[in-house]
Amino acid sequence: MPLFATNRFAGDGATTSYEFNFAGKYIARPHVKVYQEDDATGARTPVAITDSNFLNDTTLRTLPVTPVGKTLVIYRDTP
Repeated sequence: MPLFATNRFAGDGATTSYEFNFAGKYIARPHVKVYQEDDATGARTPVAITDSNFLNDTTLRTLPVTPVGKTLVIYRDTP
């Protein structure tokens, strides 16, 4: 089953801004969550984001660099 509220980006060791898109959009910015996932172990490290990380409704900026071997995941978590 596809996940329409999840965007995955392979780490490249340089990128800090990401454009994302959720099917059905999202209700509020606090519902947007981010973590880095280790590709080998699957271990997840939460990435804290605030309103200042939003360039607009579909772009997050100034996130920590995701190194090669990890994946940045932006997802919607609506309560």
